[in-house]
Amino acid sequence: DENFCGRSHGSKQTVRKEEVPLVADKPYISVEPGDHTRFQLNVPLLRRNSRGASWEPGASIPFEEVHLALPGETATLMNTYLASGHHLVISPGIYDLEVPIHVTLPNIVVLCIGLATLRPSNGMAAILVDGGLPGVRIAGCLVEPIDQSSGTLVQWQRDLAPSSLRNTFDNPGHIHDLFVRVGGPDNQTSAKVMVQVDEDNVVGDNLWLWR
Repeated sequence: DENFCGRSHGSKQTVRKEEVPLVADKPYISVEPGDHTRFQLNVPLLRRNSRGASWEPGASIPFEEVHLALPGETATLMNTYLASGHHLVISPGIYDLEVPIHVTLPNIVVLCIGLATLRPSNGMAAILVDGGLPGVRIAGCLVEPIDQSSGTLVQWQRDLAPSSLRNTFDNPGHIHDLFVRVGGPDNQTSAKVMVQVDEDNVVGDNLWLWR
């Protein structure tokens, strides 16, 4: 009898759960079925009491509603697009952030591809999500501070309004495949908090936190 890791039961301590109470798969990019020259952002739907991956495309968002950030672009420009309702795809590269990438609207996707690296400075966060926003997805980013002393690197704030709690329960936020790396042989940095989630109803799906 083997578990999903291929090890027999009793060999090592393993947590196994037949169903996940609530989850949505990570957003991804695909080509439009009718036009292979056009891209779209797929946002998988929320699933309850499920197991395994879902191959349903979910919501398909045309790239006219997506801003593609390129290396060298400022966080200020990214925030301008986010504030106007665009989703954000950050292409591979290293981004030295002068301000946090700030999500202020519901149902926004921030998708880093190719382990795009976000480097905050001046002790600030790399990613900041306002509280009370249903359906926000943060995915695929690598956060690496460049200051010797940083505060909180990824922060999901809290909104105590009753309506906010109801909205996020029906449509929770997700953090997918988030990598945070602090310090190293050639990077003598520190941070008080890597990831701080103050909001209810936020699902963490694969977080790698290295110190």
